[in-house]
Amino acid sequence: MFSYKWHKFDELYLQNIYYLNFKYKEIKMHNSVKVILLGLMVLILGGCVEDRQPNTPQFNSGIEKTKEWNDYNKYAKENDQPILDFVATTLKYQPKGKILNYNEFQVNDPRVEVMTKWHNCKSTDVFEHKFYMPDGRLYHYEYYKQKKDYSKFTLGQRIYIENVFPSLIQGKWSVDIFMNNKKVVRKEFYIGDKNITYSKANPNKTIGVFPFLDNQKMSTWKHAKSLSQYISWAILYNNINTKVVPPRLILKNLPNVSIEYDTFESFINEDLKSEDSILLKLANKFKMDYIIIAKIQSAWAASSQDTKVNSLIIDVSNKTIINKKETSYSLYRSDFNIVTQQDSQGIHPQRLKIYKKVYSELEEEIQTLSK
Repeated sequence: MFSYKWHKFDELYLQNIYYLNFKYKEIKMHNSVKVILLGLMVLILGGCVEDRQPNTPQFNSGIEKTKEWNDYNKYAKENDQPILDFVATTLKYQPKGKILNYNEFQVNDPRVEVMTKWHNCKSTDVFEHKFYMPDGRLYHYEYYKQKKDYSKFTLGQRIYIENVFPSLIQGKWSVDIFMNNKKVVRKEFYIGDKNITYSKANPNKTIGVFPFLDNQKMSTWKHAKSLSQYISWAILYNNINTKVVPPRLILKNLPNVSIEYDTFESFINEDLKSEDSILLKLANKFKMDYIIIAKIQSAWAASSQDTKVNSLIIDVSNKTIINKKETSYSLYRSDFNIVTQQDSQGIHPQRLKIYKKVYSELEEEIQTLSK
């Protein structure tokens, strides 16, 4: 018959096993608590932006209706135009549900979203938003044309704050809202320190940033709209003596024209020599001194996403290209995947790296022209 004699070693062995098992559970519980606490912190901090209550009275119309707004609605009823029902500057695009109006934004808020609600709309209507810096210069322009007939329509337009120039340009901003070329209402709001004041800018140079051109055949990542807008914002921030005609305002006034990526520069040169020049007509309309225009290719090369930007600066008075820059930037596949998969409320930092490099290549020449 098999027998086993208990030894002191066995007792110590079991004690160690019990102790290790206890410590494992203790560590596991401790880590679980840390994970829960971390999750709560993320929820709390991540929710701060959306859950932060506005320090301003709320109205069914978003902001309180002004005389300007009431006068427009009276005009709209008499002339069968869209009627504005709601205006708010808020934190996030939200077509349905309760929309809170904020008059004050923090420098780490991703963006200012302007929400408007209308009725009596038609497919021919054109919605416009003009955002003005505290010194009075036009910072950003957007327009939207209805694609279908919607009797009621909700629209959101935005400017980005975090990691972009409005986080550095603190003070009182404003947005003018237009419908079919008629001013409807102005909404003022603050970014950062509301006590900072600015003298009214008196620029002596005007630069038109034309819409940039993506390589539609090769590019797997599009930058044309966002890069041209970033360049226009950077010029304004770095050059107090300069005003900018933004790319979307130029696009609204640009006739239908087909420009091929491969013949981009030759097209520009030929247009500048033409008596019916598209570029120069727009330059004269907006009294531009200089034009910035570019073409972009952003495509895969082995394991990297390579972006190449060819920028041109044009002297309007001499009708010639006075500066050319080629800027290249590469992202590894993992970085590119983060950009395309991550839901960013602002401009993604990896995009900003490209855009900052492009502007840095142009900055010295722009500052010289802006004096």
